[in-house]
Amino acid sequence: MPLVQGSRATYVRAKIGGFCGRALQEGDALLIAPSPPQKKRLLPQNHRPLYAKETSLPALLGTEAHYFNLQSVRRFFHSVYTISQRADRMGICLEGEALKRRLLTELVSNPLVLGSVQVPSDGQPIVLMADRQTLGGYPKIATLLKESVFALAQMLPGHKVHFIPLKLEQAQARYKAFYENLAKVQEILK
Repeated sequence: MPLVQGSRATYVRAKIGGFCGRALQEGDALLIAPSPPQKKRLLPQNHRPLYAKETSLPALLGTEAHYFNLQSVRRFFHSVYTISQRADRMGICLEGEALKRRLLTELVSNPLVLGSVQVPSDGQPIVLMADRQTLGGYPKIATLLKESVFALAQMLPGHKVHFIPLKLEQAQARYKAFYENLAKVQEILK
């Protein structure tokens, strides 16, 4: 397979890369090149992430939380959501009790970041992931921390999540700790 922008991966939505720009189908054959030998490395147990079928994800209240009634904001942080089948690198749709917006009109499109939690008119949150669009018009009730996005990306449809509200100072401390731990892991694996 040829490289497309430095990768052999397929981006199905854009129909580029990988195997003819489409998902693999029965009967497709892939040529696999052997990888060069590598030194065996083992990450100590205390540095290995735990992946569970249900987890708590730290999040910050979103800049547009005022578009939701107080009951919906509380519900977002006190409810369990199920990851739906509609989950990919662009966004992970969650299923649970619908959140009610004060305004049903869409907003003027504004910037989105990794971990933004948009809520369309159906009231079901969507967590935006690595291949998200750059702009959007649904109000954002929360933004997940990077550690939360990474944990969510490892989960499967049917798994359950609930969100823990953090203050900005708490989020900053966790962000710093996340990168300090990442640096330790990189050192261990050298």
